Amino acid sequence: MLNNKIKIINTDWTDFIILNFDNLSLYRVTKKDDKATFTIKNNILIIKWLNWNEEYFAEYNDLFYKLNKINFITDTWEDICYIDYNNNFVYRPNENQKGIMSILKNNTYHITWNILKKNFLSNILNIKIKKNNEIELEKIEPLSNYIIPNFIHFVYGFKKQDKEFDLYKYLAIKSAIDVNNPDKVYFHYKYEPFGKYWNMIKPYLTLEYVEPASEIYGNSLLHYAHQADVTRLQKLQKYGGIYLDIDTICLKSFNDLRKYDFVIGAQGNKNNSEIYGLCNAVMLSKPNCEFVIEWIDTYTTFRSTGRDEYWDEHSVLMPLKLSYKYSNKIKILDNNAFYNPLWYNINEILFNKDINIDEYKKIINNNYCIHLWDTYSNEYLSNLTEDYLLNENTLYNIFARKFIRNKISIVFLTFNRLETTKECLESYLKCLNNDNILEILIFDNNSDNETKNFLIHYERKHNKIKIIFNKENIGVCPGRIQLFKEAKGDIICSLDSDAKLLDESFFNYIIEKLYDEKYGIIGISGAYIKSWTFGNQEDINNEDDSEYYCHHISGCCQIFRRDLFDVGFKLDENYGFFWCEDTDLSFQSLYLNKINYRINGKKYINHKWGGSGSNYNELFLKNWDYLKNKWKNKILKDVR
Repeated sequence: MLNNKIKIINTDWTDFIILNFDNLSLYRVTKKDDKATFTIKNNILIIKWLNWNEEYFAEYNDLFYKLNKINFITDTWEDICYIDYNNNFVYRPNENQKGIMSILKNNTYHITWNILKKNFLSNILNIKIKKNNEIELEKIEPLSNYIIPNFIHFVYGFKKQDKEFDLYKYLAIKSAIDVNNPDKVYFHYKYEPFGKYWNMIKPYLTLEYVEPASEIYGNSLLHYAHQADVTRLQKLQKYGGIYLDIDTICLKSFNDLRKYDFVIGAQGNKNNSEIYGLCNAVMLSKPNCEFVIEWIDTYTTFRSTGRDEYWDEHSVLMPLKLSYKYSNKIKILDNNAFYNPLWYNINEILFNKDINIDEYKKIINNNYCIHLWDTYSNEYLSNLTEDYLLNENTLYNIFARKFIRNKISIVFLTFNRLETTKECLESYLKCLNNDNILEILIFDNNSDNETKNFLIHYERKHNKIKIIFNKENIGVCPGRIQLFKEAKGDIICSLDSDAKLLDESFFNYIIEKLYDEKYGIIGISGAYIKSWTFGNQEDINNEDDSEYYCHHISGCCQIFRRDLFDVGFKLDENYGFFWCEDTDLSFQSLYLNKINYRINGKKYINHKWGGSGSNYNELFLKNWDYLKNKWKNKILKDVR
């Protein structure tokens, strides 16, 4: 028997409903004489009340319900679980484990997991008990896989570029990445963009050259925008995913929309009182979607000579016409989802410093994204600078500025260091809610099963954690090469697995520091060399609280911008397994005319030291000789 609060669609009341799935009957808790039978079709509960000769409908997503936490008595962990009380079934999505549940006394459950093959006792926590002793359970989405893949598509550059890639276009792509955490971002183009912001965003993209069609079904596509309209449909048909115009800014994840075959947003008219059409600036689709295929086929009737009266016939009006045929297969969102505000008041609302920002922010904050209608807002957007974005409070600036901030990839290696790895990783997890942390990337050098299982547990539990499992121990230097290659952040924070975070403000501090491009590598205090002339090293006192410019930054904590890779900065494979590769990176930074800088480690990071000292003499001396020969005539003698 399940208890659930259900809103009946064609009434104005909500109630607690008692559902009996054995005989498909129900009754209202507040009015037990109101009994009914029910069926479930397309996630709609169809209710036929026995006292009345009419049907009612209720939204109903799934038979699974969410209890906030389960604490397992026979172990030390707790987790989010989904419970199906009808079938005595429990599911842990973070561990992909299923179990059979039997109720014992005192609100204690006995769970047998299908993988572990052993029993756990568990306490159910955080259940809301109402005054009448009824249990209110939170409804969740079904556990099925998404229909729409997590790909993002941009179509751009069908006419030759005569100016640098704009800041607002960079922010459109960056916001889509940061908000949606896509598996892949396709950038479909003919003429590749150029400039500072293009160079910043390009490493995140999968570039796909496109030769735009000049005609379709014998009808000429004379304008590049019409070519782009056709291309975006073709790419959605082929790959599936999320298409976005490059004048959008994403505000929240599209994941809850990926359960449909196709999703599109309504575009209102100037009075916003009725639907003008369905706009193709933002769309989500499964691969080979029937709606998309037929939409493409409607181009048999395409007519246009460029910007004319037929401009939006196939991009806005046609999908609305088709939608009536596919009303049960596509999801149409109202105007507020993607297109609030509209083109006619975009400048007044988004780019005006004098409006009541708090009032409009409450309304727009529920959008999935904002379409900027750059044809109408071009003057503001094309002249936008980072300084204006960060320091002037327009509504757009407030939404967009967080995406200009540098994003950090925390990377580290581990090998059979379970306790220190656990301690350090848990200290980094405190920062996962920080918008600046993009990911935690871990390279496991073929650890034992206990360490691997621990890492798998955390990867499943946190979507910002990614583990690279290697089949053999290839050492520190090769492992870090793989980490640096896979890291997606603008800033890479390379740590040892025995470097514990003490202060969460650490990452905000280094971002502000690395905003200044004069800095190369930033590290923490401890075993640092202030002055270096090979054979005459001046060590910095580990207990010194002050900050220093220094030559050598230890590999236990090296932080740098990824754009250094664009000018030749890289780990030298010649150091092999271990030792001196961190010093080499420090020297590379100096050679690029950058300043290496260390901060007080006692405040921010506790490094235990000494966890990697096997074969010290042999490996160190070999690599030390290589380092000296490589740099003896190149590095600066004094601290700058």
